[in-house]
Amino acid sequence: MRRGRPRKQIPVSVIEAVAAGVSVPVAAREANIPEKTVRDYLTRHAAELGDLRQVKAPELMGAFHDLAFRAFERTMDPQANLVDMRNASIVMGVATDKLQLLSGQPTQIVAGLHAHRVDLAGIAAKLARVAEQLPEVVDAEP
Repeated sequence: MRRGRPRKQIPVSVIEAVAAGVSVPVAAREANIPEKTVRDYLTRHAAELGDLRQVKAPELMGAFHDLAFRAFERTMDPQANLVDMRNASIVMGVATDKLQLLSGQPTQIVAGLHAHRVDLAGIAAKLARVAEQLPEVVDAEP
């Protein structure tokens, strides 16, 4: 038997929110529960929550896939006004991002591109100096 204070019960809504991807601080704040209490609970029940995530992921992927497709269809509607098309594009982007997140794909690709300034005038001057040092080429054909 456990001694001391009884463990605080965590509402199912908090567990579902965290399993769906809501951050622990946000879920705890919305339920008015200390963040440490939620983290302790999640640590004790990590295996069960992993199973819940696996069950929820396919359902959420289906819902986001449907949402993205419907938003895409809305953007292709010739009678949609610009505001509707803009809103549908935003919804489509968010749904696509969530689909990638749920399927374990990257949601952002950051390439380490470095921009180098090229001094074209300096390069041309170097080429001219090198060309002056080359022997004159004579065309061997008449």
